[in-house]
Amino acid sequence: MREEEKNNYPKASNYLVNGALLTYIAGMFLIIAFCSPYWVKSFDETFSQFKNMGLWEYCFDQFRYPYYQFDHPFHGCHHVFSQEYYVIREWYVEPPQNIYHR
Repeated sequence: MREEEKNNYPKASNYLVNGALLTYIAGMFLIIAFCSPYWVKSFDETFSQFKNMGLWEYCFDQFRYPYYQFDHPFHGCHHVFSQEYYVIREWYVEPPQNIYHR
């Protein structure tokens, strides 16, 4: 058997190669987005107690939740499910309201 006959595979189309490359690049952007703590960032000019928010982490600067029974300032960056933010978790991870539900 000759070498040319042995490796006679059909060549991948340009659409397949471009689609695979685009999928790889999109996957890299997705990984970066899930790891980034800066999905939403507060402007410095607003002097807000909210600093930034990511998918897994929220950052506050001396934020006082008005409906919390104790006068406790929330400060720093913590994981969404940490004990520090346990009392305000339902407030900042609130599911979107169903506009069709009456």
